[in-house]
Amino acid sequence: MKKKLLNADYIVVFFVSLFVIIQELFLTRILNLKAWNHLVYTVIPFAILGYGIGANAYLILKERIHQFQKRNVIGMNLLCISFFSLFTAASLVYLPLRIEYVLNIFTNVKAISMLLLAYAIFMLPFMSIGFLVVYLFSNDPEGSPRLYFFDLLGAGVGAALFFPFINHFAVFHSLIFFALAGLLLSLCYFFPGHRLKAAAVVVILLFLSLRFIPEPRNYTIDKSKGWEWIPGYFSKDQYAQVTSRWHSLGRTDIYRITDEESRDYLYQNSPGTFLINVLPRPEFAYISTNYLSGTPVYNL
Repeated sequence: MKKKLLNADYIVVFFVSLFVIIQELFLTRILNLKAWNHLVYTVIPFAILGYGIGANAYLILKERIHQFQKRNVIGMNLLCISFFSLFTAASLVYLPLRIEYVLNIFTNVKAISMLLLAYAIFMLPFMSIGFLVVYLFSNDPEGSPRLYFFDLLGAGVGAALFFPFINHFAVFHSLIFFALAGLLLSLCYFFPGHRLKAAAVVVILLFLSLRFIPEPRNYTIDKSKGWEWIPGYFSKDQYAQVTSRWHSLGRTDIYRITDEESRDYLYQNSPGTFLINVLPRPEFAYISTNYLSGTPVYNL
């Protein structure tokens, strides 16, 4: 029986390590789309801070935690990780994050408040992860080398899976997939005698999520990124969105500028970008990744 529990612990450590790398990488893509690249570098430090808070919470509450059955502690933490991962991603999509908040953090109450809110939301899944990892290692000190092996293995697999998942399922649907995988593990711990039923429920939830929950498109973008955030600087009757696609470097959007006055305005105010020796000026579509470094494609 003990061997079976230890094997289950290895699976949990593997999954949690896989999930945490996936979560960090997807959060970097979300922040890279929403704001300047500078904010991306907050992902790792605040993830580590979340680990530390969760780990210390376990150490402080260790005696109380051990009053509960091990499977319930693991199941509850997996449930929290699954829920908080989706809550964090969904919140960051619409939460305004601006580089000016970082620049004015010591002089502006709103800047401090918004950053504290964002960082608190950001750390939630990592706190549960830190708690669970330290709990598992503390309960099996002799098995630490094997647990650490599965920890590293999960992290490596998670880094590799990031590429096919973001290319084929975008950001939010990928996180839904891994959150539901965590939910399945959680249900297996809560209801060990009903694993097939739990798997069936999770498969149905996955199908419904992919079918009826659309990938978020209207992110709240830092307006200081400039006019290349087409939806933020032009009205809907001035452009038409051709496509929007996530990939490992971020999200590439293509907008066809349908309004002639808008095209003339861009020609006159960005001569280097739109320099073309053709009259009359042709219609064009504009391609940008993360609303930066764009280029026009002309209809010749």
